[in-house]
Amino acid sequence: MNPFRIWLIQRGLSQRAAADALGVSNPEINRYCRDDFWPRKEVALRIFNFTGGEITPNDLIDDELAAMYLTVADSAEHKAAQAMIEERERARKIRAERKAKRIASHART
Repeated sequence: MNPFRIWLIQRGLSQRAAADALGVSNPEINRYCRDDFWPRKEVALRIFNFTGGEITPNDLIDDELAAMYLTVADSAEHKAAQAMIEERERARKIRAERKAKRIASHART
């Protein structure tokens, strides 16, 4: 199970409470708790501070990919890991843009 999700459960905190405290949306927190995507650097730092350092940025990323990224410099594996990270970030931005467009189109109607 995801360490951040466990941390919230152990303290009786809802994902909504975490989202409010971290200044992000509830669905975003839900995706972190399901390992659907990694938080941006600034959000990872907020989570680290929010949890008193108990949840580190490395706790929030896929272990296998993190190990590749942290232990293999300038290799094919490192480049593949970096490409995967960048692709996840692009996908996150596309989802955010689509959501903004849907909200804007509903506001016009």
